[in-house]
Parts: sequence; C-alpha cells; structure tokens
Amino acid sequence: MTCLILNGADVEEANSKPLRDRSRFLEMKHSNWEHCGAQLAENDPSPRLLKTHLPEHIMRRSVAQGKPRVIVVMRNPKDLLVSYYHWHRNLPDLPTPNSWEVFFGWFRDKELYYGDLFEWMVGWWKHGHEDNFLFLKFEDMKRDPRRAVEQIAQHCHVTLTSEQLERIVTNTDFRVMRSCDAVKSVLGALDPTSTMFLRKGEVGDWRNYFSSQQAEYVDAQCRQLLHPIGLVFSCE
Repeated sequence: MTCLILNGADVEEANSKPLRDRSRFLEMKHSNWEHCGAQLAENDPSPRLLKTHLPEHIMRRSVAQGKPRVIVVMRNPKDLLVSYYHWHRNLPDLPTPNSWEVFFGWFRDKELYYGDLFEWMVGWWKHGHEDNFLFLKFEDMKRDPRRAVEQIAQHCHVTLTSEQLERIVTNTDFRVMRSCDAVKSVLGALDPTSTMFLRKGEVGDWRNYFSSQQAEYVDAQCRQLLHPIGLVFSCE
C-alpha cells in the first residue's frame, strides 16, 4: 500500500521491481546476498521506504534521531503465530520446526527469531502518542482496506485522487498480490523451491492449529500484558 501511495498509484512501475527493491528489508540478508537491506538503503535516495520486523529497543535510537514517518502494523497474536510458523518453515536461513507443537514451544520459551512477540508489541505501542507514528491492525485493514489506504496517505502527507485510491485498493487486494510475480519473486530469491510468500491472509485461521490449552495460554498473556495498555485484538 505504502509503495503505491508514494509513487502515485503507478502499478506498472511498482510491479517492475522485486518487492525487496521497492522497500528495503533492513535486517534481511540471505546467505546468497552480498549486502543486507540496511547496507543497500544507504545508497538509496531520500525519501526511502524501509521495513523491519526488529523490536523497538533496537530501532529506538535511529527513530528518535531521524524522526521518520513510522507505520506499525500489528496482528492478533494467534494468527500472527501461525503466519510466523510458516515463515520459519519457508525461509531456509531460519530454524525449521518439525511441527506446530515444536514451534509453539519455541514461542512459549521466548526462543523465536525476533524474540517474544508480546514484548515486541508492548515496545512499539508505547510510541502511540507520537505524531510521527501510525498504528494499524491487520484485522482492521482486512475489514476496511480503503480506510487503511486513506490513513497511510494522510500519515505520509500524500493527497490521492479518487481514481488513485481505488487503484491502490484494487491492486493491494490479497488475491491480486498473491498472483503478482514481483511479490512472488521475494521468496523465490530466498528459496527457489518455494512458491508461497503470501499464504492466506485470513482472520481466524489460528483455529486450524491451536489446541484449547494453547489458545488459553495466549489469551492469558493478552489479558496480562496487552489489555492493560489498551491493546486489544479481534481474533475472529
């Protein structure tokens, strides 16, 4: 969405570039790549579009010094964990869990690649009062993608025509993006044997994975860590 907002809804121009070149993934460096995203971004002209999954404490100094426009997208923890599970299974440089139960154990023991997801959410959420931050929830974006485009455009100080808005909404539909060669090339560059970068993009798929005990564990963590700071998600 942000790429199309910043380039004036030029779908053809966006699709002419692999996703990794549209926005630099700061910490991503596959064993076959010479440079990581942060190194590549150093030579990109400003304004640059960057993305990261890093926790707030690692990015804190850079964000405080540069005051960039920051968009933080969060997802309900249950669906996020399922997506994270498949991310681990598809990226060859990450440990591959033998089963969902093994992966959930890594999560419970705080051994996932980016650390504890609740600490991640709490860390970024404390910037909610800062005007250079925009927080979006995946579930809201799924329910009302037009509103999400409008929010991002306003945050980036971009005025869109109604035609541009509709073009962005249409071309960021999950089914359209899933069939886009420029998007599929992301995972292909990492693992030529894999064809799935965008999987389902659904709300509630966690029900196909979680046991009742696992669901209650995550619910309890949400009640203890997220609800007191006003961070509540829809899991349906």
